[in-house]
Amino acid sequence: MGLCAAAPEAIFQSALGQWRSARDATHMFRASGYQEWSMSHSFYVDMGGLHLRSPDYPSFPINSRQLHFLVTRDYVAYPQLQKNQIRDKNKVDPTLRFITLIQTLFFSISLLVRAAQKLAITALELSTAAFVVLSFASTILWLHKPGDVEECDFIETSVPIATIMADSNLSPDATYAYTPLDFISRQEWSWSILWMHGLNLLRKLHLAGQPRELPTQRVQNTVVPRIKGRYTVLLATLSVAYLCLFIAGWNYTFPTPTERMLWRSASLTALITASLIFTSQQLFFKWIPALKRKSAHKKPSPQEPHNTTPSQIPPSDIEANEPPPQEIDGKIQPQPHPPTKLPSKLRHTLTLIASTLRNNSPTQDPALDAPISAVLATWLLGAFYVSARGYIIIADLTELRSLPASAYRTLNWAALAPFIP
Repeated sequence: MGLCAAAPEAIFQSALGQWRSARDATHMFRASGYQEWSMSHSFYVDMGGLHLRSPDYPSFPINSRQLHFLVTRDYVAYPQLQKNQIRDKNKVDPTLRFITLIQTLFFSISLLVRAAQKLAITALELSTAAFVVLSFASTILWLHKPGDVEECDFIETSVPIATIMADSNLSPDATYAYTPLDFISRQEWSWSILWMHGLNLLRKLHLAGQPRELPTQRVQNTVVPRIKGRYTVLLATLSVAYLCLFIAGWNYTFPTPTERMLWRSASLTALITASLIFTSQQLFFKWIPALKRKSAHKKPSPQEPHNTTPSQIPPSDIEANEPPPQEIDGKIQPQPHPPTKLPSKLRHTLTLIASTLRNNSPTQDPALDAPISAVLATWLLGAFYVSARGYIIIADLTELRSLPASAYRTLNWAALAPFIP
C-alpha cells in the first residue's frame, strides 16, 4: 500500500509488464497450434497458478514461457485447463471492475465540470485525479487477470529437471534466482536490476522480508517483467501525465503562501526527478554501452610490436628501466615521478565499496550487475522524488483546514444541458 501511495507509476509499470508478457506468451502458444490459449491462461500461469512436479525437485511455479518451452519439447503434456475453470477461481467479479471504471470516469468528469464552473478543486481531489490516470490504465491491463486465486493446479513431468537443464547445455548444479527453469525466461533489465538492488539494501537493514527457500513456492511480487519499445514510451507518457496533474494546482489557494510555494516546489521536483531517473536508466544501461560497443568495433587493431632482442637494448636502459633525461635549451629537465599508489588497505576498501554498489545480491548474481553511476543516480534522484511525493501527500490533508467557500458547492449539472426544463 505504501508503494501505491508513494509511486503508483511503479504499479502501472508492473501491470504493463505483466500484460506484455501475457500477450507475448499467448502469441507463442497460438503460433504453436494451441488456438484455445487465451490471455486469461497466460495471466493465470504467470501469477503462479500452475506448479510443476518432477522426480528430482519439489514442485514449484512456472510461468507461461516456461510452460511453452516444456510443452513444445514434449517434457510435459499440454495442460487441459479450460477458460471457465480459471474464471471460477477468479474472486474479482467483472461487474465490480466495470462499476469501478464507471466510478472513476464519473469522478474525472465531475472535476472537469467543477473547473468549467469555476468551482474550487482541493489538492486531495487533484491527487485523486492523478491516481485515476494510472489506476484506470492498470485496470484495463488487468481485465483478463484472475484475482485472489488461492489454489493452484499441478502439471507433472517424468523427465528430471537435471535432464532438462543438461539438454539445454546447462550444468544440473547451476545456480538460479527463483526456480531451476530460470534459464528459459528470466530477463533482467534496468528497472528490475535497480529494484532488486534497493530491495537487497532494505533486506540488509531488516526493513524488508528475507527471500524464502529455493526453489520459490510462489511468484515474487518483486519480479518486474521487462518493458521495451513502444511500451516504454507508453509508460513514460502516462507517468508524465500523472505528475503533470500536480502542477495543475500551481495557483491553488493554500492556507499559507509558504505551503503554496512548497506545493509548487514538490510538484516540479517530482516531475523533474522522475524524468531524470528514466533518462539515467536509458543513459547508463543502453546508450553508453551502445556507444562503447560501437567505439570498440571501430577501433583499429594494434600494430605488431617490433622484434627487439635484449641485446639491441642499451644495458643502461635495461638496468634503469626509465627513459633518458630530456635536455631543453641546455638544461636537463626533471623527470616526472611515477603516480603514487594508494595504500593497499584503502584500495581494498574502495574496491569492496565499488563491488557492493555494482552488485549487492547475496550470491553476487551476475545478472544483477549494475553500473555504479546508475545506482548512485537512482538513489540520489529517488530520495528527492520520495521527499517530494511525501510532501504532496501531507499537503493533501493539511490544505483541508482552510478551503475556499466554492469548494463546498455542489455541481450544477443542469447548466450543462440548458435545453432541459
